[in-house]
Amino acid sequence: MQLHIWYHQLNHSNSLDYYITKQVQQFNHQGFQIINLDFTLSAVDQGHQASVRLNADGHISYLHSDSDNLHHAVNNVLQMVSGRLNKERTKYGLDSFLPTAQAS
Repeated sequence: MQLHIWYHQLNHSNSLDYYITKQVQQFNHQGFQIINLDFTLSAVDQGHQASVRLNADGHISYLHSDSDNLHHAVNNVLQMVSGRLNKERTKYGLDSFLPTAQAS
């Protein structure tokens, strides 16, 4: 089965790191195949928002931001998540998390 994960994060990267680690483990054990990891992040102090996508292959792309100065912070968080996902792949042998064109 294929699965899309949506997550709302309020500027706490450790929480996001923990969430991804647990979700990757949980859904792998349940036989799911994670295709995309989609995130909406908020900059609480300034009230701005940016929507970004992290694909299961680690590719990062911006979907939307209402403030250019958020790009740097958002990119830093997603690079950390991408690194964590790759570490989990290596640790648990999660080859099934690579993108696929197969229908669910």
